[in-house]
Amino acid sequence: MVHDLSVEISCIAAIIGTFKWQKVIAIYEDRNSYTSDLGIITLLSTSLENMDVDLEHYSAFPTMSTLLDPKVIVQEELKLLRGVLGFKTYFQDTTASFREFEFKFRRRFQAEYPTEEKNHHPSVFARRAYDAIWATAMAVEKSKSDTQTLFQKILSSTFELSHLTPFQIVNVSGKSYRELGIWSPGFGFSKNLEKHDNTSNEAVLGPVFRAHRYRLWAHRRTSVPSGLMESSLPEVIARPLKVGVMATSTFTQFVEVSQDHNQNTKYITGISIEVFEAAVRYLGNPFIYKLIPFYGTWDELVNEVTLQTFDAVIGDVMITADKFQLIEFSQPYIESKLVMVVLKESEKPHDPFMFVKPFTNGMWLLMAAMTLFTGFIVWVIEHRKNYEFGGSSLRQLVTTLWFSFLMVVFAHREPLSSNLARIVLIPWLLLLLIVTSALTANLSSMLTNSQPKPSVIDVGMLKNTKAIVGCDEKSFTIRYLLDVLGLKREYIKTIASIDDYAEALYNGHIRVAFFLKPHARVFLAKYCKDFTTTGPTYKLPGFGFVFPKGSPLTLDISRAIVYLKETGRMQQLEDEKLSISDCLRLSSDDTGIPSLGPEPFAGLFYISGSVSAIALFIKLIQLLRENQVIFH
Repeated sequence: MVHDLSVEISCIAAIIGTFKWQKVIAIYEDRNSYTSDLGIITLLSTSLENMDVDLEHYSAFPTMSTLLDPKVIVQEELKLLRGVLGFKTYFQDTTASFREFEFKFRRRFQAEYPTEEKNHHPSVFARRAYDAIWATAMAVEKSKSDTQTLFQKILSSTFELSHLTPFQIVNVSGKSYRELGIWSPGFGFSKNLEKHDNTSNEAVLGPVFRAHRYRLWAHRRTSVPSGLMESSLPEVIARPLKVGVMATSTFTQFVEVSQDHNQNTKYITGISIEVFEAAVRYLGNPFIYKLIPFYGTWDELVNEVTLQTFDAVIGDVMITADKFQLIEFSQPYIESKLVMVVLKESEKPHDPFMFVKPFTNGMWLLMAAMTLFTGFIVWVIEHRKNYEFGGSSLRQLVTTLWFSFLMVVFAHREPLSSNLARIVLIPWLLLLLIVTSALTANLSSMLTNSQPKPSVIDVGMLKNTKAIVGCDEKSFTIRYLLDVLGLKREYIKTIASIDDYAEALYNGHIRVAFFLKPHARVFLAKYCKDFTTTGPTYKLPGFGFVFPKGSPLTLDISRAIVYLKETGRMQQLEDEKLSISDCLRLSSDDTGIPSLGPEPFAGLFYISGSVSAIALFIKLIQLLRENQVIFH
């Protein structure tokens, strides 16, 4: 029974587009919800783009709850409110049901609030509440105390205001307003809802265009305001932007400042730089900016933005709630989590059946079947002429099985009298030679390569053992370990570089290194053979760019970042800059030697099986001919 927010935003954009304003400023009530506010502002910016209008700037004013006396202040402001364009939900007020409701509402309202204004018309919110209560009462009457039936009746009820989408355009002047026309998503502007005759926007908003007759604009203005023009761009855009970057970053994959002493030139590279450059290119009208290295801590660099030393800061800056009172963050360009990295420990194998693990179960079954099949073929060929394969049935069975086993270990001693049997054994012995070599090599690898496992399980173990942990020098990470995870400050050691992390873990100076996930990817790309992640992960906002409070660039850069994510360009940059080693594909659960299946030996099995089958076919023909001669 409520309007879709996007429809209301579209109505605002349609009104602004009618006046052909090129740039506008959005002012909204601060609800202390960054995600919600930024989502609405982004939606408004997108709708305005469809009207060729730029959202130049946006700002928030305090909530009503922060005012000392909201009622008095609102009454005073209403006296000055003139020339404001707005809209309200449109509904039919000529129906019989509404007139009956209006009569009852006005009589009740006047009885309870006799000192209020004489205009006691019910709003759409009162009508909706009445509509909902009436439908619920009707459903209760029909359901006869059955809860399930009551729920179904309410869902199937017909609400008179359930499908309202049109808006009534109004022009406010003090405590009164003037109704100008109707706007709906499907028909745009029109004089009324019953007739849509391609009414022009000026016909509906005519009184506003002819403001000199009605003086409906603010400050008794006699012409339509022209909005923000190109010449009114903030000074920060008119001059080159000063963008601060950290000169001594621990993880140079994000920002790296290098010096060419021969040419006396500084080069600044990294994934953060490339993301910012790609976002600027997406905006269509790239502005001029200058990257300035900063030598100090991250907190000091961010503080320089509040002092207006820098117009922006780019790098692996974590978005934090405590900074929003002083600065603004863009949308996160890289998602982040806090993860634990530990040294792998070796675990020697104690499985008594380790000798069967080089091959899969399917491989062992296939080998057993082929061994018996080949032994059977040799027996069929040799048992009539070779004494070693003759004798009683039991002796022949034992000899065949024994011969099959000895073939596997190349130790058979029974002489073969038939060339056909020797032909059968040639591909089979070649297959056995290759398979046994693969078995030996794979088993040796499993026995000599120990299985790695994480040396620490979770944070609880760290607390109980009072283990020393390592993290970077950023204040956010330290605060998270102290306030959220409950570690003590004396057990936290700050680390300055990637190599220092590895050395501290190798030497046992720290048991665990806490990394932000993008930093962990960089570290494990270099040291993946000796270290791995362990324990739970802790979700964080991510990395973003820093701008001064109220900067017009925040929204534009955020929109560009969303575009880069949608098109896959952001993921491509992450893969190129952070995944610099193939060993990143390994995890702590799949570092063992895999068992071999029959696939690598399929060709040899086909050849050996085909030769045996052909030999059996030839032998059967020979036996049939011999039996025919004996019979005749």
